[in-house]
Amino acid sequence: MWGGVLAGAMATVLTAPAIVVLIVAFRGSPFLSVSGFHLSLRWFRGAVTGQWPTAIMTSLILGAATTLLAIACAAPAAFYRAYNKGNPLGFLVDLGALGLLLVPPISLAVGYFRAYGENSWLALLIGHTSLAFPFSYFSLLNGFRRLDPELQDAAALLGSSPWAILVRVAMPASKQFVALGLALAFLVSWDESVLSLFITGPQVETLPKLIWETMQRERDLTAAAINCIFSPVLTYSILTLSWVVSSHQESPAKTAR
Repeated sequence: MWGGVLAGAMATVLTAPAIVVLIVAFRGSPFLSVSGFHLSLRWFRGAVTGQWPTAIMTSLILGAATTLLAIACAAPAAFYRAYNKGNPLGFLVDLGALGLLLVPPISLAVGYFRAYGENSWLALLIGHTSLAFPFSYFSLLNGFRRLDPELQDAAALLGSSPWAILVRVAMPASKQFVALGLALAFLVSWDESVLSLFITGPQVETLPKLIWETMQRERDLTAAAINCIFSPVLTYSILTLSWVVSSHQESPAKTAR
């Protein structure tokens, strides 16, 4: 009983901010209040005007580029680590990925700003990729470790190079984990704001940066409307991928029985 009460209380605390955002997105008032509610689409209309469409497109393009680059870097690293367990170099790859998870984004932002300055798209892309890499890496590593080593041995005996084995055997056989790695990398880039605030000038506006600046200087709740549009889609995608991966993990056990 107490476990259910505790779980319910935690779920309420965690979901309360999302519920508040949903309520204020449909209010015409610019104040963060849930009293005196009346339905309005004012902020949803604002999401398709001004700087918002450009910021959304910028974040989508940056997220797509970050996702592809993160997977391109993570796939060979995870493949090497999965099939060379006793190699010290593989341990260093794990250590590097964990280091990127532990380093605060503000530290990376300051470093990239000092190295590249403002208005560097390359620095922004590298920074987003650095933050997304560990999520893609550990997702792919988990998938590659579940593969039968005999698949790699058979492909090698048939004359396939390591790159061919990775692209034609390992990644297709681990497609659920590849999809999860892609989704996580995109979400990291989509939600990242610290790097964007530090190393982009006024000419470049990502969605998180524009949300931050707008909430600081204006009474504008367009960000709440945008969250109402994108959050359900992204949440559904992640839950679906998690369910697919969980089903994939349970199927070998059922087969064994």
